[in-house]
Amino acid sequence: MPHQQHNWTITAGDNYGTLSHDQKGAIIFGSRKGINRQRRGGAGNLQAIDLSDMAHGVDDSADQAVPCFIAAADLIERILGAPGRKVYLHCGHGNSRTAFAMMTYLVRHGGGFSWDEATAFVTAGQSERHDINFQLDTHGPNGSYLGWLGAAQARITDLQERHTARRSWLLQDKGRMVYLVAADAPKRVKVRRTLTVAPDPVAEAREREALEPQKKKRAVQRRTEAERLVADTVAFLGPNWATYRSGH
Repeated sequence: MPHQQHNWTITAGDNYGTLSHDQKGAIIFGSRKGINRQRRGGAGNLQAIDLSDMAHGVDDSADQAVPCFIAAADLIERILGAPGRKVYLHCGHGNSRTAFAMMTYLVRHGGGFSWDEATAFVTAGQSERHDINFQLDTHGPNGSYLGWLGAAQARITDLQERHTARRSWLLQDKGRMVYLVAADAPKRVKVRRTLTVAPDPVAEAREREALEPQKKKRAVQRRTEAERLVADTVAFLGPNWATYRSGH
C-alpha cells in the first residue's frame, strides 16, 4: 500500500521498493538481489549507490556511519533532480543501511521532513516488504543508527558539511555507474582496480569560490610589487631615466 507525505510516495513488495517524487524522480531501493534484477530491466539512467562496503554492526561507529549516510544522501540528490530520473540504492539485504540512507536523504534534501517524520515514513515503506523484518527501536538491531543519526540532526541539515569526496568511490562497469559508499576504500579485489574517487561538483565549486579572494589578493600583490620595482628603478637612475628609457 503506498504511503504519501511531503509530495513523496513510498511503496514496496518483495526484495525492493520505490521512493518517488513527481519533480525529483525515484529511488529504487532494496536487497542487492532485488536491485540487480531491476537494473537488468532498466533503461536510460543506470546509476546506483552501493552501501554494502559500509561497516555494519559491532564494527561500525558514529564517526564512520554519519559521514557515510550524509555522503549517500548527497549522491542521491545529485543523481535525481528531474522527473523520470532514478537511482538504485542497496546494501546487502536493503534493510538497515539502505533505510537510514533514505531517512538521511529525506531530512537533508526531501523538502520538509523532520527526523521523526522521515523515520516513520521509511519504516512504513520497509514494513511492506516481504523479504525482511524491519524494526526501528533503540534496543533492536537498528538502535545504533537510530541514536547516532538522531543525535546528528544539526550535521545532517547543514548543507555545508559534505563527505562525498572522502566517503565514496566511483565504479564504472559495462556502461553503468556505481557509487560505493564506505568509511574507507573498498577492499574487494575485482573493483579496486577500476575505482576512482567520486567527484563532488558542489564542494569543488565552493573551493574555487574560496580561492578567488586569494587569487585577487595575489594579483594585487604582484601589481604592487611591479609598481614598486619601477619606482625604485626610476629613483636609482635619477635624472638619466628619460635617456635610458628612450634608448639614447
